[in-house]
Amino acid sequence: MVTTRAQPGTRRARTLTLVLVSAWLLGACRADPQVNVLCNPSGCHPIDAGVKGAAANGGNAAGGGSGAINAGGVAVALDCGTKTSCNEHWSCTAWQTAQTAASIATTLPSGDNAGTRTCSDLCMCGTTTNKPTESVTLRALDFDFYQCEIEPIFDGSCAQLGCHGSETGHSLRIYARSKLRISGETWTFSGCGASNAKIASDSCIGDNECACWQLPHSNREWQRNYDAARGFALDDMGKSFSKIESSPLLLNGLARKDGGTQHAGAYFYGAADPVYAKLRDWLSGAATGCVTPGQRSN
Repeated sequence: MVTTRAQPGTRRARTLTLVLVSAWLLGACRADPQVNVLCNPSGCHPIDAGVKGAAANGGNAAGGGSGAINAGGVAVALDCGTKTSCNEHWSCTAWQTAQTAASIATTLPSGDNAGTRTCSDLCMCGTTTNKPTESVTLRALDFDFYQCEIEPIFDGSCAQLGCHGSETGHSLRIYARSKLRISGETWTFSGCGASNAKIASDSCIGDNECACWQLPHSNREWQRNYDAARGFALDDMGKSFSKIESSPLLLNGLARKDGGTQHAGAYFYGAADPVYAKLRDWLSGAATGCVTPGQRSN
């Protein structure tokens, strides 16, 4: 480790910079003063009412504590109950279908509707009474509608690296340019002074430079984003909602005054907002293709 002494006059500037950066990170969520929210560089997370505090450095192995670390490594307050009466709190990965290179090489979506995911109890109770299903037949929702109308909503509002642009901690995981990109692929790019350059997909995570910004979603990214999103047409047990308005994908971004949960103390639309209508209609099975190729998100 190399230690340097701050030059006169620079400490105040560095402190101001830190304050501004911290304010920017916390400001990424539009906090509702009525909701108790824990904000950090990983995003904003609701703190359950009635819980004394959030665990800072660990979970609760067998109940009896007030906090846990979720799958994204974020300290959140949970009511885990007691050692004799543990409350399960399940966190699930995004739904995903099997994706071989051949299955999505030329055709999207792949046609595979057998979804799987992994669910973990944050309170580690050792019981599975309320465990969500980990395998299901996903609904074959309209893919053109998703590409043209739904993906742009996610890319603009949800895909930040500190939010749903993460491989862990969220049932809705979103790949998007200059944010999270899929790992393990090699892309060919011409432009920005390069010709047929080989770009590792991992190198484009959080990168908005010329090549990484212009490289569109790969087929695997499209399929995984689509799978994760269409999973919200089903409840935790893999059943269709009697009313699609009960889907967390709709409720989590909906203003409280309209019956929403205001995801992490933030909201993105009201019940009369066109964004809400698009999400609701798509989850309900509406099929509205792109009017022109240029309308399709990349």
